[in-house]
Amino acid sequence: MLGAWKALGGVGLIETEQDIKGKVSVERRYFIVSTGIKTVEQFADAAPAHWGVEAMHGVLDVTFREDDCRVSKGHAAQNLSAIRKFALAALRTDTQHPTISLRRRRKFADRRSDYRATLLGIKLPQTAAPSAS
Repeated sequence: MLGAWKALGGVGLIETEQDIKGKVSVERRYFIVSTGIKTVEQFADAAPAHWGVEAMHGVLDVTFREDDCRVSKGHAAQNLSAIRKFALAALRTDTQHPTISLRRRRKFADRRSDYRATLLGIKLPQTAAPSAS
């Protein structure tokens, strides 16, 4: 059992206090840290980076239901992850619908080729109007 904890460097705690209109709330987050973290400064730098990754994962899960994907063969999971991140970046650049959620924009892009092309910076060929004969 102890072998499973070989890379354990320690346990860390970050406590944040927030005062909103006189109401103080305290949040404590506990972390298990690897042996690569040697100082309090390293820990302080690593924790926000971790939450940045978690925040992106949360957006990917809500927008693309990433956690429901069961693809695991070969490089497929990595390839799909890269495609999702590319699509997320494209959806975030949308200035036409800034108040619509990313998930709704994704669905809109799925259904509308003109919107999808705009997100990708592609100019679709104009279809010729039927001639009156």
